[in-house]
Amino acid sequence: AIPALYAQESPPQEVFKILGIAVEGNSFADPVAVIANSGLKVGDEFVLPGDQIGQAVRKLWSLGIFDDIGITVDRKVGNGVYLLISLKELLRFERVEVRGNDNVSTEDILKKVTLDRGKALPRAELLKIKKDVTRLYESEGYLLAQVRVTSEPVDTSAARAIVVIDVEEGKEVQVAKILFEGNHAYDEGDLRGAMDGISEKVWWKFWSSASFDRKKYDEDKKRIVDFYRNNGFR
Repeated sequence: AIPALYAQESPPQEVFKILGIAVEGNSFADPVAVIANSGLKVGDEFVLPGDQIGQAVRKLWSLGIFDDIGITVDRKVGNGVYLLISLKELLRFERVEVRGNDNVSTEDILKKVTLDRGKALPRAELLKIKKDVTRLYESEGYLLAQVRVTSEPVDTSAARAIVVIDVEEGKEVQVAKILFEGNHAYDEGDLRGAMDGISEKVWWKFWSSASFDRKKYDEDKKRIVDFYRNNGFR
């Protein structure tokens, strides 16, 4: 015999009135502002189960200043509920420390950090700093550089953080030779002449850098394409 299948019934919804809202875990955020931004209001109806908590959490996430958010029913009193908003705030940016850099100046690295002191420090910002500093090293010919960006609490309160940029520079990558393949109409000298950013390392060009710059390399490839197009190739 085939057993009968029964649809799982959803629990019945209950309607309560919000009697109070409390906030915990906040050091910087004003609790009145937190409640206002959540969209929850004392006196409003509150349906369980429902999506009001999910909506409130999404609104608070959109502020970009919290690392964790939880909203729970703290207690029920008759047909009313007291809600608790539990927060873990993001660390606040204090300053930057750069370690391990010898060939790229600290000043140039600090230009890649656009944070303002006292602002929230999201993980995405640390990833952006890592990406920007890595690109800076690539532009200076250090394609092997390893960049690590972390945050460290300033004190035991763990409310403010130092951004630490650790660099292992590695060796500078230089262009030993430029080779072309498939060029029949123009020789290597013509194609090198169309280039402007990348050059080979030769002893007599002591004034010129042969460091490999990925951006200049891409620009030179475009210049070669333009050279062919300007000479009738499509």
